[in-house]
Amino acid sequence: MNVALTDSIHVFGEGYVAPDGLNNSVKNYVEANGGVSWSPIGPVTLKVGYRHVSVDGKEGRPNHTLIDGAYVGGGVTF
Repeated sequence: MNVALTDSIHVFGEGYVAPDGLNNSVKNYVEANGGVSWSPIGPVTLKVGYRHVSVDGKEGRPNHTLIDGAYVGGGVTF
């Protein structure tokens, strides 16, 4: 989901879940991402947000949190 607050500032959020039936080696996979993006000039985008990625182990395998925290990033589109 992406909601424009102004022409250059957007609030975004996305998520993904893969339950046991859709993968082989883990019981559950969860990914969530949300934050604010700013495009000061056409091809440049700066982002700040929060991201969480985790997997629940299957058949005695341990659970793991791969990513869990705030981030700052940027990108150039060409």
